[in-house]
Amino acid sequence: MEEGDGVPQSFEFLLYESVKYFSKQTENLFDGHVTCARLMENLAYRVSQQLIEKMTKNLMKFQSELDIVKYICKDFWTYIFRKPISSLKTNNQELYVLTDSAFFFLNRVDPSQQYSPLMEMLLAFPCGLLRGALTSLGVKCIVKAEIPQLPACQFTISVLPRLKSTEG
Repeated sequence: MEEGDGVPQSFEFLLYESVKYFSKQTENLFDGHVTCARLMENLAYRVSQQLIEKMTKNLMKFQSELDIVKYICKDFWTYIFRKPISSLKTNNQELYVLTDSAFFFLNRVDPSQQYSPLMEMLLAFPCGLLRGALTSLGVKCIVKAEIPQLPACQFTISVLPRLKSTEG
């Protein structure tokens, strides 16, 4: 085993244990898995806000929303998952699709689990990471995840309209 190999595996174990913990806490609720996913997303949101603040502290201000998304795809994703996003597509109208062709959370997932509530709860975490980082950099958005084919994962970022200033 190479030095540092345990970090991704430890991260994966921590994620699964967090899902188990939140699932147990919400099991008696009508929408327990949805609440669990929301808790996972909120946890990741807070973590990524702190992380992105640290990562960008000494950087120049980004010139555009696209520059921010590119930074997230290359630097932020690499910092967390040790590789950049495989592909970034945009319609240039507040929609970005990020694809990780071998998302490590999905490497050992059985295809029969692809559409299970467990996947929804697990994928809420990277969605929260993306939303928190982007929001901290001024891009208010909604992030959703899909599994087109294991172990690939697509994250769709829908940028929310900016509120117009009421100052005249």
